[in-house]
Amino acid sequence: MQQPPQRRIFTENDLHLWCTSKAYTGLTAFIVELNEAVVDKSMDLDSTGKSELDSESDSPINNLLSLIQTTDSWIDDITPVDSPQRFGNTAFRDWGRRLEENAAQMLTPLLPNNNHTDALNQITPTLLNAFGSFVRIDYGTGHELSFIVVLYMLRQIGVLNSTHNYELIAKVFVNYWKTVTRLQITYKLEPAGSHGVWGLDDYCFMPYIFGSAQIRSTDTPPSRLFHQTDAFPDTHTNLYARAVSNIHQFKSGPWHEHSPQLYSIAHTVPNWFKVNKGLFKMFDAEVLKKRVVVQHLLFSYLFPFDSDPAAQQIDHGGLPLSSGSGTGTSTGISTARLQHQQNHQTHNPTPRSPHSDTLLPPLLSRSERKKQKDTLASSGSAAASTSPFGVLSKPS
Repeated sequence: MQQPPQRRIFTENDLHLWCTSKAYTGLTAFIVELNEAVVDKSMDLDSTGKSELDSESDSPINNLLSLIQTTDSWIDDITPVDSPQRFGNTAFRDWGRRLEENAAQMLTPLLPNNNHTDALNQITPTLLNAFGSFVRIDYGTGHELSFIVVLYMLRQIGVLNSTHNYELIAKVFVNYWKTVTRLQITYKLEPAGSHGVWGLDDYCFMPYIFGSAQIRSTDTPPSRLFHQTDAFPDTHTNLYARAVSNIHQFKSGPWHEHSPQLYSIAHTVPNWFKVNKGLFKMFDAEVLKKRVVVQHLLFSYLFPFDSDPAAQQIDHGGLPLSSGSGTGTSTGISTARLQHQQNHQTHNPTPRSPHSDTLLPPLLSRSERKKQKDTLASSGSAAASTSPFGVLSKPS
């Protein structure tokens, strides 16, 4: 019998050990693999996923879909309580209690018979972490990361393999994301560990990575995302566009005020290839290397905290997409490289439609950006300071 999974990240030194662990190197490689599986591929984001359950009912993809759809149905059963609070409807704890009571039973069809008990004991606690905190009544990128860890552990025991990668995103992750979005809206979940306006998104990160991968080779500039008449990509087929659209359910007002990171990406990044690579750098810095985000991860023999001798030789700061000589680090693009990109954009600007055809205001002036930078410095926001995009870009 294996030891139960346990937390290992409590201090900054523990965080360093995590970044050189077998769990870290394995998980980052797995996420890169999932990313590559959806490059230049469309998805039907309006599908409920129920049609896939009609055939091959014993497949791991269908079993995962069944699990997610069951949890989604509980939202209809457990109605929110009347409460004047902005965040934190206590009915979410009832939803969480039902998940705790049924998680092991719902995972059982996925697991092989030869190590069913051990695998169940290792995976169930992480699955419980993947839908939010039932104590704090919140949800954030750490919970989203826990769901990816569940998929990684299923891969470790042979339930999943590389042939499942596209469906894991297009079907399983999409339906999981829809469910947790419903949870956020229905039970008014507070954003966990949010950087406020300086974060990419209050609740999620993975849809932006996978969504940018879907259109990584297109020549259409990111600024087209916000066009009123010919927006690209489409919210019905692209995760990035759908994630941006979802923000309207939580925020209102000018984009450069409530979502400056997304605003900056749309205005300053010339193509989706660089968006995809930059988002990996930002994910590494703002999710994987933030103690407040990863401190609740649970480690076990399927997700080992043991040191990986090869960890120092692997660049986890971004995708292995380019052989360029840039000096980017895991916390973002270097100042010199960023300045070079901006100078290049100055001499070779990306074609844009007139301001009248976009939902976003024009790029802020140099003085306005300096004001935002000073405000950011005084507020101590780590999110923007470590972002390869964002309002801290040096004015050209």
